[in-house]
Amino acid sequence: MERLFTTNREEFVRFINYMQDMIFIMEVVDQKEFRYTVLNSAAKQRLNIDDSRIIGKNLEDVMPETNARFIKEKYRLVLNKKEQLRYEYSIGDDRYEESILNPIINKQNEVSHIISVTRDISTRKLTERKLMESEERYRLIAENSKALIQLLTKDGNILYASPSHSRVIGVQPEELLQEPLGKFMLPDEWRKIAKVIAALNKNGKHMKREIKTISRAGEEVYLSIDFIPIVEAGGKKKMKQILVVGEDITERKIYEKQIHQMAYYDHLTGLPNIQLLRMIFNDAIENAKKNYYQVALLYLDCDQFKLINDTYGHGVGDLFLKELAGRIRDCFPSKKDVVSRVGGDEFNIVLNEVQSKATVDKAVDMLFEKIREPWFYEGTPIYSSVSIGISLFPINGTDMQTLVKKADDALYIAKKQGRNRAVYF
Repeated sequence: MERLFTTNREEFVRFINYMQDMIFIMEVVDQKEFRYTVLNSAAKQRLNIDDSRIIGKNLEDVMPETNARFIKEKYRLVLNKKEQLRYEYSIGDDRYEESILNPIINKQNEVSHIISVTRDISTRKLTERKLMESEERYRLIAENSKALIQLLTKDGNILYASPSHSRVIGVQPEELLQEPLGKFMLPDEWRKIAKVIAALNKNGKHMKREIKTISRAGEEVYLSIDFIPIVEAGGKKKMKQILVVGEDITERKIYEKQIHQMAYYDHLTGLPNIQLLRMIFNDAIENAKKNYYQVALLYLDCDQFKLINDTYGHGVGDLFLKELAGRIRDCFPSKKDVVSRVGGDEFNIVLNEVQSKATVDKAVDMLFEKIREPWFYEGTPIYSSVSIGISLFPINGTDMQTLVKKADDALYIAKKQGRNRAVYF
């Protein structure tokens, strides 16, 4: 994922500057400190601050000690667990924010940066609180709220739906009344929410989920939903209804997908990059251990790429690489196998569930046949070939670093022997 902060840094910064949420990119220093490296325009505007006052400084240099300590605890959780963290907090005067922390993993499998996406959720929190304080007032509040608000029976039937449903998902509120919530949800999403409703009936605790739905116009809409139990007055506190408050987070999901694409996929060919390959490869190794399969790692290098670049220019070289990537990908249609661009004209291919060398040999023969076909540029045929080095798990190693090195060593031998061939380590 570090590629975001090297070759694609300018593109990434330009992209996040379009976002309405505040976005902070923090560099992890010595695996213990967190230093500001990028803020988007929304963050600078909201905080009334410019780069000179914050870039290159640590958390505790720009905020009160108590705040810095609270946020550092969250960042350290991300640092240790290497997974996304979401949390809400009060910033005083009935104002609330939600932050989502996303770790950036480097080649050493360490968290090198953390992307913090922060948004103001004060309106939503205020709506929830007022609805809970006085059920009699909920309709007036709901009908003037941008949030999707529903009141459900404890079994999940819709008693009330706010007017905002027509704007967000294109469904009129009256169409929803007295219908089960599941009727208007995708099957997989409803299965998740049915479990939430069951849990609410059992323990009566506030729960939060994100779901995807399809609008009346056929567009994907993502919602962050709070499920809040409304309990009867008295000692038993038995739940009688469920208040649902949904927030449209489609824009956030779109740029999260874009960040993921930029972080884990090669921008030229669209293939997985080495970071994503590493994660997939580790899963493949675990699966192979459980099921007694082999895994083959192919290290592929184009024999004529420098000549093509020198003859036709880098623009044509890029077009050629895209064509080459497509041909390699076409040879491995199974989702079990992964094609990754390492850089330049080098590619890694992971073959899963390999039972014998014959399986690998068949795939290699298909590759040579496909790549041998000429590629035409403005009517001119361009011929190419590839050299391939191959290593096998567990015969040649049990971790990716070892297997990549041995496949690279085999590739070197293939080149030395005359190119256009495959060599096993």
